[in-house]
Amino acid sequence: MFRIGIIGSDNSHAIAFSQLLNREEGYNGMRVAGARVTRLYGVEPERTQEVAEAGEIDEIVTETEHMMGDVDGIICVLRDGALHKDAVLPFLKAGLPVYVDKPLATTVADVEAMIDTAERTGVGFSSFSTLRYELGFQAWISESRESEGEAITGISTGPGDLDSEYSGIFFYGIHAVELMLERWGYGVREVTAVPSGRSVQAVCRYDSGLLVTLNLLHGGRPGFRLSSFGQRGTSEHTLDTATNYRDGMKIILEVLAEGAWPLTPPQLTEPVAILAAIEDSVASGGPVALA
Repeated sequence: MFRIGIIGSDNSHAIAFSQLLNREEGYNGMRVAGARVTRLYGVEPERTQEVAEAGEIDEIVTETEHMMGDVDGIICVLRDGALHKDAVLPFLKAGLPVYVDKPLATTVADVEAMIDTAERTGVGFSSFSTLRYELGFQAWISESRESEGEAITGISTGPGDLDSEYSGIFFYGIHAVELMLERWGYGVREVTAVPSGRSVQAVCRYDSGLLVTLNLLHGGRPGFRLSSFGQRGTSEHTLDTATNYRDGMKIILEVLAEGAWPLTPPQLTEPVAILAAIEDSVASGGPVALA
């Protein structure tokens, strides 16, 4: 059995991922076979114990390095992306595959450091919002591209908080950014952001000239919604979040157990670069070019 260590107990994803793999009844009735979460590290002891019991995790460790030799791969679910690089680099250097929950990091430099290490040691590595692999969303992408033809513009809406204690817009904003890139592709070259309280609206300009708007909203119940406008038609899609953990876990296991890279280094880097540009644009009041 492939053994996984989870770093971080503060995130609800720690419970979802461990229940999917460990419990006979799975998570919300869904189970993914092929691996087991055997070790857990968390900062807050009471919360960590709660996660271990809910996910039927064999052992809690008091230091992340105590997992070395006892696991075959790492899932890092620390809420604050600024902590991810330091948490996972020792494992990448030791030749263990790693999946980092969204966001991969809060700076492009941190992203590059993790990618460089994973490439050097030749291990599986990735980071993504599991929403991007939700089967209904993937089906809508195929249908909308075929029926609508060339894209004119689009809108991706989801939660966001410029003042989140977990590195601001990076924590929740990553979802809408990744959904945008999955639907309309990569190649954003300029971002112009306008804040409204703790929410922000950002227009992303692609190499092609295509403009896609991100609505990152604080408060209310925005869900995750996309609107697509093409030469031959339009459509909208609201994500069903009931199955995304299961759908995403299947890809995570390809990373950890098979050494896969479902996203290329540039694809891993661009979402972080976009969110950093949003922050810079809010600060400067003008457009910010991506390097």
